[in-house]
Amino acid sequence: DDFQFIDVGVFKGSKIDCIVNINPYARVIGIEAFKDYYDNLKKKYQSNKNIKLLNYAISNKNNTLNFYFNNKKVDKEAFSLKKNHKLNKIQKTKCKTLNNILNNKSASIIKIDTEGSEYDILKSSKKILLNNKPAIFVETTDKTFNSVVKFLKKYNYCAYVYEKHIFKKKLSNNWKKDNVISDDEFDNKLYEVSKFKDIKKGFMFNIVAIPIEKNRYLKKF
Repeated sequence: DDFQFIDVGVFKGSKIDCIVNINPYARVIGIEAFKDYYDNLKKKYQSNKNIKLLNYAISNKNNTLNFYFNNKKVDKEAFSLKKNHKLNKIQKTKCKTLNNILNNKSASIIKIDTEGSEYDILKSSKKILLNNKPAIFVETTDKTFNSVVKFLKKYNYCAYVYEKHIFKKKLSNNWKKDNVISDDEFDNKLYEVSKFKDIKKGFMFNIVAIPIEKNRYLKKF
């Protein structure tokens, strides 16, 4: 059977909760590479047989790679296949491609939040975008935004920003309260991605993208 929702980078499961609140019978795959979070998710959803949880990272190959993290509270949500100076601890993690996970089944919605490797995952999932045409929710930063938007446009997707956080200055912790200009994902506002193409500051944007032929469904926004 096909799936309604694929969550790549589940964390605590807030997006799965949203889907299940709308459709209690939704068939879901949740993919979480960090073992502690995966174990917590197994307990949380143990009574829901429609939610399948996998302890993998998603990459462009089926292999084993370094998974970077640290134990600082400020970086508690930062686990990535992309090495950076803040993530100084390493664990080996098994990786799968999205194509391998779906195994010729389709998905209606795919969410990707993987701390920097979102573009790589999209590139290796062209077959899914072309054949299934799912709605895509993806986290981007000033480092990945333009690449992700350009890629989605190439595959005939319309992309919009639905949640934005802009950092006034570059700090060791950009998320300090007085340094962030934010709006909320529940404000029901969508912004054309072209509005942000020349932004010079650091930022984190969440994007929703849908196939161009389904763009009419978002017109009311």
